[in-house]
Amino acid sequence: MNRLTKGLLGVGALLLLSGGLLALSGWTMGGQTELDLSWNGHGVRIGPLGIVSRDSAAQTETAARDGREELHLQAFRRVDVDVDLGDVTVTQGGDYGVSLNWKGKHYALEYELDGDTLRVRSSAQGGRFGLDGYGGTVTVYVPQHLRLEQLEVRSDLGDICLEGIAADTATVTGDLGDLTLRQVRAGALELHERMGTIDGAGLTVERSLSVENDMGDVRLEGDLQGELEVADSMGEIELTLSGPVEDYRYELNVDMGEICVNGETYRSEASRSGGRHSLNVENSMGDISVTFG
Repeated sequence: MNRLTKGLLGVGALLLLSGGLLALSGWTMGGQTELDLSWNGHGVRIGPLGIVSRDSAAQTETAARDGREELHLQAFRRVDVDVDLGDVTVTQGGDYGVSLNWKGKHYALEYELDGDTLRVRSSAQGGRFGLDGYGGTVTVYVPQHLRLEQLEVRSDLGDICLEGIAADTATVTGDLGDLTLRQVRAGALELHERMGTIDGAGLTVERSLSVENDMGDVRLEGDLQGELEVADSMGEIELTLSGPVEDYRYELNVDMGEICVNGETYRSEASRSGGRHSLNVENSMGDISVTFG
């Protein structure tokens, strides 16, 4: 199977996946899935729950809002966030803290401190949610100058943002939503995205970087050292490294697109040997641009 055929098959699969994910996200975030009608002078609603009175449907859909905030927690060294629905931010604060806000009759966010680990989880009563008016936000506050031992963040539906955070190891995973990193330092950094943009600026990576995106652009800028791996199935890859090209050995490959290294263009692959750091970049559909300092 040649590269063109592989690329076209990959495009078809990704478009099918994106259609399903967009349909799911639209339904989850309140997309129209019901029809309101009048019958014998009474309002009725036809939807996923069947045919019900419009008045009773309105009562059923009333979304409960709740929140919890603790800005002076005991010290923690590890952060573990895993939620089904909601935007997540990990940022600097004056003290150890967490702020949770959510809405939805069957949805809630909760946290616990287990030794030196802060955990945040979501729960859906009866194992279901998805009607109009559901959502959540998680904000974790870490004191300035603290270096976490481990940071793990996952949101199935929502944006994730890390700001001014340092960690020995950091893993960020999103299914549908953007990943944004600003002034983040990590010994080992992993970024995984199904559909959305990965955007990092002012990054410092000391040992290793692993980035995977199924559909969406990848833009990373900073002092990236060690073993660097970046892969994208559909989207543009733009890397700006502060170190000189002489410090890197690299392998860059693209199936459908172009490669540009410090302004010089290549058709499908580019490589360089030598250097104390390694950079491997693969893109199935989309350009690769790498700029060294």
